[in-house]
Amino acid sequence: MHARETSRPDIKRIATRGALWVTLTSAAALPLGYYRSWILGRFGDDGTVVGNYAIILLFIQIVVTFVLFGGPSVVTNFLPKIERKQDKFAFILAYGLISITLSGVFIATINTFPTLVTALIQKPVDEATLRLLSLIAPVVVLAQMAIYSLAGLMEFRMSSLLGQVQLFAICLFSTLASLFFSQGMVAHSIPMLAAVAGAANLFVFAAGGWYLLRQLPRSGLRCFLPPNFWRFSSFVHCNSIATFAYQSIDQLLILGALGTSELGTYFILLQCAQLITFVPQRIGQVMLASFSHMVGGGDSDELCRAYSKLCRAILVMSTPITLFLILFSYPIASMFGGWCGERHLYLLALATAIHAGALGSVNSMLIMAKERTGLFLANSLLLIGVQLAVTLWLLSRWGAYAVIAGKAAAIVSGQTGLFSIVRWRLDTVRLSPPAEFWVGMAVVFACALLATMRAPLPLPLAALVFLLSSFTFLATIGFRPSEIRAILRKRKSPAGRAV
Repeated sequence: MHARETSRPDIKRIATRGALWVTLTSAAALPLGYYRSWILGRFGDDGTVVGNYAIILLFIQIVVTFVLFGGPSVVTNFLPKIERKQDKFAFILAYGLISITLSGVFIATINTFPTLVTALIQKPVDEATLRLLSLIAPVVVLAQMAIYSLAGLMEFRMSSLLGQVQLFAICLFSTLASLFFSQGMVAHSIPMLAAVAGAANLFVFAAGGWYLLRQLPRSGLRCFLPPNFWRFSSFVHCNSIATFAYQSIDQLLILGALGTSELGTYFILLQCAQLITFVPQRIGQVMLASFSHMVGGGDSDELCRAYSKLCRAILVMSTPITLFLILFSYPIASMFGGWCGERHLYLLALATAIHAGALGSVNSMLIMAKERTGLFLANSLLLIGVQLAVTLWLLSRWGAYAVIAGKAAAIVSGQTGLFSIVRWRLDTVRLSPPAEFWVGMAVVFACALLATMRAPLPLPLAALVFLLSSFTFLATIGFRPSEIRAILRKRKSPAGRAV
């Protein structure tokens, strides 16, 4: 048996450093995300261009979901468990060949049956746009594979930086368009934004591939697939499709039933609400790689301690953010235009629902690291069924609120399933929802009820309630500023280089 290439103490330091790197780069890019929505919302007066960009993102999600076999979890889960560097490179090569093959099948399918694209994105697509989308599909797949491979090698700094390239490119292009060719942007936003996204992903693939070639030794062009690859990847691929359905079905239903303009409004406010899970989602691959190392080392006690600390840190961040979004929903929504401010209760409802899933990324990555993919897939299928049933039952009466109600019901059922798996089905690991979770939910629900009854809240009252509710939450869970200082001290400690 070969010795592990990265020692166990180094793994803890690298994981801490990686999580902080991903958080810092994502936080630095966060204003760009809201600037992107703001600048796209300025083209026209009804949010149509924002809606068209949401359609481009839907297509990219479709490509990554159906073509990248197993999604991000496969590469990030297996690479840390492969001991020889030569085998790591051979695995990336084999996975790349699988992805390229599936890309060819995907391109042939959408060109043979172009109505499939129209059905998936709920918008007619002309021949020129279809050719453009066919060109960017394999580029998107290879770019995402490069990002996930870097994360699997625990090269979190480069992975997180490359993950922001598309956002930066869209912001830069949209700014130039607003200055020099705004009418052209309104008329041809889908092909223009698709071309920029394709160019950004081409750069990511080139830069990421070059970095990978520098990091890994090559012993000829051979392929390697680790044990349990096909079984694990097949389950995870099915789950990726289920996750896509859960994450996108709300936007597809709004687009089909209420139109592109309403989709633009919903997209902006959903993006605001997703700030709640911003950090845990961004460090998801860091968590998976770190959990996989701990599972590979058989250190269950360390795994449980890491899980508890991570849950507490996430809730300390996410709960005050949720309270802020709920209590200041009207001024936040109004920043994007009066047409958006009129629907500020979307943001209030979405924030309340998403907070219930704040620990979803932690639970999901732990389950993936333990390779309990069958249970994970069953849970995903269950929550999709709940979401569809609730949404379709209420859609004709509630409109967009029916979609939000369906999303909330799916989050609650999905988190119940994840916590049940973590508690009862992970062998020696027995973990329960932390007390901080229940305290946070109680405070969030109380503030959401108040904000709904008095909507929109006067700013002085909203500020007072925010301060009191945040203090109540932090005091109840016994949070101390020294916890932040302890994390910062870990950030400054020396760390070995991951290879």
